[in-house]
Amino acid sequence: MGRRYPYDILLAGIGIGGPHNTTLATVELLKKARIAFNLSVHDAYVRTVCRRVIDLDEEYYSGEEDYTVYRRLARRVMNEAGRGGGVAVIDDGHPLIFDDVNTMIVRHGKRRGLRVTVLPAVSSLDVVLAQSHWNLGAGSQIVEATHLVRYRQRLNPAFDTLVMQLGWFGVSQLVRIEPTTRERFRPLQQYLLRFYPPPHRVRVLRASQSPRDKGVALSCRLDRLVHQYRRIETDSTLLVPALE
Repeated sequence: MGRRYPYDILLAGIGIGGPHNTTLATVELLKKARIAFNLSVHDAYVRTVCRRVIDLDEEYYSGEEDYTVYRRLARRVMNEAGRGGGVAVIDDGHPLIFDDVNTMIVRHGKRRGLRVTVLPAVSSLDVVLAQSHWNLGAGSQIVEATHLVRYRQRLNPAFDTLVMQLGWFGVSQLVRIEPTTRERFRPLQQYLLRFYPPPHRVRVLRASQSPRDKGVALSCRLDRLVHQYRRIETDSTLLVPALE
């Protein structure tokens, strides 16, 4: 009789900012993993916890269309779980916040009869709240940058707006994005100007990945957002405060 595992698939988050923002429950379950597929930037730490680690970095940044990559990785994880439990997928922050690979695993894994467990760590949302003193109690709306413009989603300027995945705006191929031109972000800036006046001040935020990394927190006028393109990295977020 084969070994029994407490899960078929574990979707685990390493805390934004580093291992110290990861829960003890997550570490304990990762120690029991038969195999771990790693998408976290904290590869060295993951290897101190898990016995067998497969780094998916090169497979993820393949240059293909994003959903092609997402589907292939999700199938690989579920097929591995079909051969036996104890399969972990490790990412940063909350495994289900703007993570299509893990979302596919949850949706299709349960249809296959697989036991899927989700254990989040400190997420990007948690860090933004702490870093910007953003108050959710006043009302808020959260959108994804590319979808916002592509589907012409309407914003209510009376609420604070968090625009996630700012650094991936307008990108459908999964490649390591080098500093581009300001023109890549101009459609987003122009769309936001439909709801907010040009002098409205916005904040570009990037959480620190380690205690030595100070992250980014800069403020600028909305109509000057494109000029910050050199400081917008793939894990940047845009906070647009409500109009007073």
